[in-house]
Amino acid sequence: MPLHGIAERAALLLLHHPRKSDGKEATASRGSGALPAFVDTILELRRHDAENRESTKRVLTGFGRWDETPAELVIELDATAHTYYALGDRQTAALDDIRETIRAMLPRERPGHGYEDLRDAWPGDKPPTKSLLLEALRTGTDQGLWFRDGTGKKGSPFTHWIQPP
Repeated sequence: MPLHGIAERAALLLLHHPRKSDGKEATASRGSGALPAFVDTILELRRHDAENRESTKRVLTGFGRWDETPAELVIELDATAHTYYALGDRQTAALDDIRETIRAMLPRERPGHGYEDLRDAWPGDKPPTKSLLLEALRTGTDQGLWFRDGTGKKGSPFTHWIQPP
């Protein structure tokens, strides 16, 4: 009840740690549901990749009473600048990571690599899904990160390459 009186005159920022068993969909706070029920917006901060403790990426997930509350935002700490940078939602951040890997893999001259070349040579255990990899190739071309030859049809597949500096 004391919080109701304060909230009538000022904005409040309440910080709360999650319970040991975690929780999903705005239910991670410890104790009863009274605190989350009181607030207008809940922001939860979690690791982007729970398996990678070295990663400096985090996901802010928002739950709110208003449609304007963003669902999620991936942020990354730049340790040298001591600043977090917004990377967009998970899909946007994933596409950025895929494009970065593609850029490192593409040759600096024609004929370049196609989708299958990149998929087969993808570093790590598993390449991205076909739809994500094709989307990253398309948007990377649109953004001028690399060049594309071919028509994308049988007998003339798309190939991608980077022009040397």
